[in-house]
Amino acid sequence: MADGDPDAAATVKGVGGWLALFVVVMTLFTPVAMVVTTMKSLYEDPAVAAAFGGLWGIIQIYEWSLAAIVALGCWYIAWRLNYVQTWQTVRITIIGIWLVGVGSLLADFVGISLIGGFPIVALAEEAGVGLVRPFVFGAIWTTYFLQSKRVANTYRRDGADVARVFG
Repeated sequence: MADGDPDAAATVKGVGGWLALFVVVMTLFTPVAMVVTTMKSLYEDPAVAAAFGGLWGIIQIYEWSLAAIVALGCWYIAWRLNYVQTWQTVRITIIGIWLVGVGSLLADFVGISLIGGFPIVALAEEAGVGLVRPFVFGAIWTTYFLQSKRVANTYRRDGADVARVFG
């Protein structure tokens, strides 16, 4: 971007800047964080296995399956942002942000509650500040995707080019 060029912001396009950071977060950081969090929650405290007793194997399968689904969802979003540059990708990304963050948290609570018989409220209390993190992440990135010039220039809305030609 040239210094002092007022039209430079309008020409910013492609997967770069904050958008590239988001792609890296979805490709690398979120899946790795999910694996680390799953390992810590399952294996750091031996009392966890004891609390589930005979259901321990099912809990492990559920937790690792959820981690795999989240990772696959993140990779799909990152792939789509790189290779399918339409406004539908932005819609899918915003939905995906909320599903990966809040949706996976709710799925975790509901799954543990149904399998282990623990009340969802008790699980939510145990999560503490961890409940807020996906909402903050979702709000920040949703705002970015809806307000960013780079996103608007890279992922054109339906009819945007026609309106420019005939408008």
